[in-house]
Amino acid sequence: MSSSNEQFLFCAIEHSTNGVVDWHKVAEIFGIKDSAARMRYTRMKKKFGTYGAPTPPPGDEGVEEGEEVKTPKKASPAKKRKTNKKRKVGEEEDGAEVEEEEVKGEAEG
Repeated sequence: MSSSNEQFLFCAIEHSTNGVVDWHKVAEIFGIKDSAARMRYTRMKKKFGTYGAPTPPPGDEGVEEGEEVKTPKKASPAKKRKTNKKRKVGEEEDGAEVEEEEVKGEAEG
């Protein structure tokens, strides 16, 4: 059965529920396999330039001309700061800093 793209598209719309096409019914009507019906639809979308175009969610008016579309970014994990195990104690006479390791359990004196 030879048919136009309009007939095929109308049949696909007619046999869809909430945007999900019943390809088995469409294929049965046109006398082709399910996979052939899906491929025909995919090729038709490519021909019209709508293949891979994002579909806006229901209730979204879309983006006005001139507005920039912003893509949400994933939050990056917080970076851990390195902790120094040494602390500054003071300066020597020549101006060089002296560092000591902090030892637990040892009394300062």
